[in-house]
Amino acid sequence: MTRDLDTRRPRGRPPGPGVDAAVRREELLDAAEQVIARTGPSVSFSDIAVEAGFARTAVYAMYPDQRALVHALAVRHTERITMQANIILDQHRPVRELLAELIDLFCSFVEANPKLHPLLMQDWYSDDATGSQRPMFNRSADWATTVLETIMRSTDVVLPVGAARAWACATVGAMLMAAEDWSTTGSISRAQLVEQLTAFIWPAIASVGGEQVSGPIVPQSRA
Repeated sequence: MTRDLDTRRPRGRPPGPGVDAAVRREELLDAAEQVIARTGPSVSFSDIAVEAGFARTAVYAMYPDQRALVHALAVRHTERITMQANIILDQHRPVRELLAELIDLFCSFVEANPKLHPLLMQDWYSDDATGSQRPMFNRSADWATTVLETIMRSTDVVLPVGAARAWACATVGAMLMAAEDWSTTGSISRAQLVEQLTAFIWPAIASVGGEQVSGPIVPQSRA
């Protein structure tokens, strides 16, 4: 007796090309940003999954907890900002003009992301002592340190070890926190804010030879 072949479709998802993990991560970050823009920092993985059109388990597969997700968002935007900042520094212009444009870049990000920016600055609380709980601030300060060190190498000014890092942290902190406060009050225009911050920050940069240097400035790696 000849057995009939079972032509029924087997259970489960049919075989096909695997999911590109990098693409999936970007899609989930896009979805998270859209949810945060609507609802604020109290974002849930369920909301992100619905926004992205994935199962909630797909979110957990890429980001094990909310802190990992927020950290990824902070890294994403810091990389974008510093990439644009390096383009600004590549211009043939006086350093003071470049500083004003850099300040405007950071302020424009805060203005465009009023609900996302505070979350990225605060990140999720952690007992981790490495400083990774504030990736946006720390990465921006790392970049600003290389810029200041590059300026100082172009002049005869010598500062104590660690001074560039301290000044970079003060500069980045002033820009981001002043912009965040301004975004909630709106008491002056963005142009006025940029002008005031430039007037506040510039004397320190001028004191290390900023007036002697013009762009382009290529931040050198701190190897």
